[in-house]
Amino acid sequence: MTEEHGLRFAENVRLAEEQIFVVPAYLKARSISVVADYDCYYLVRRENFPHLTHQAPDPAMFYSNLRNVLKIARDHVAPGPQLESLLNRWLRLEILGRFDGRFAKLPDDARNAHVKLAGELLREYFPQTVIDQLAPLFKLRCQLIAQGQSEELTALTMLLANAKPKPKPLNSDTHTAKRQPENQNRFTRPLVAARRRVRKYFDQDGTSIP
Repeated sequence: MTEEHGLRFAENVRLAEEQIFVVPAYLKARSISVVADYDCYYLVRRENFPHLTHQAPDPAMFYSNLRNVLKIARDHVAPGPQLESLLNRWLRLEILGRFDGRFAKLPDDARNAHVKLAGELLREYFPQTVIDQLAPLFKLRCQLIAQGQSEELTALTMLLANAKPKPKPLNSDTHTAKRQPENQNRFTRPLVAARRRVRKYFDQDGTSIP
């Protein structure tokens, strides 16, 4: 099959390189066998050499590779439920997965690049029917990406990363009671500002703010 369809592994690609080979192979195969009775993937960690999947990717390289994979899928799968299912997977895991708690920690230029390039892919490859299938918070991320709202996305990811159950009431210890307001102001002031920034987007669809 590899020779018939000219399938080759992308040796010059450093991230998600397997998708450029696997996706067309999957779409062109007459039958697929799943090897599930033993481990067949090994990840070796080296000292002082972090794995690429644990590093922040270069936005231009990452979205360029993803664009290639999306083009392969669109060229080989007719519009309909199957294509929408595939696009849903790439949208949730590959694109929106970049806008989690790690996004707020990136430098300004990297955040802006992610928003710009992700927005281009959204407009080019993901119809509204795919976005409508997402959960409310995923839809909100898509809306902010499409509008280029980098600061609002940063605020949203900060909120979601810090969304925790409310702590139990503290005892009446005097020392603890005196320190609580100081600590609360120190750590919650950025979250309060973030909450104000994205409140209008939550109010649009009734989604509750964490």
